[in-house]
Amino acid sequence: MIKEGLEQGKYFEGRLHVSDENRLTAFVTVDNLKTKVIIDGLACQNGALDGDLVLIELYPLAKWPPVNQQRQSKFDEYMFTKLEYSRTKF
Repeated sequence: MIKEGLEQGKYFEGRLHVSDENRLTAFVTVDNLKTKVIIDGLACQNGALDGDLVLIELYPLAKWPPVNQQRQSKFDEYMFTKLEYSRTKF
């Protein structure tokens, strides 16, 4: 199931990086995506720790949370996501 999801582009594999300024904010760098993917909140981090190799599934665009003007400029290059699997050994 995971292998098929990766091959079909449903899931993306990347490295989780937790913000030094705010533990609630993290992002995942994925080799084949042009932007970093923001992981907003501890629940979405699903127990993953800074530096963990994770598997993510992007929310459909319609489910991306609204971003207020102050955060908009900070997160323009990010996409929002839900961390589906964390700390998975590949």
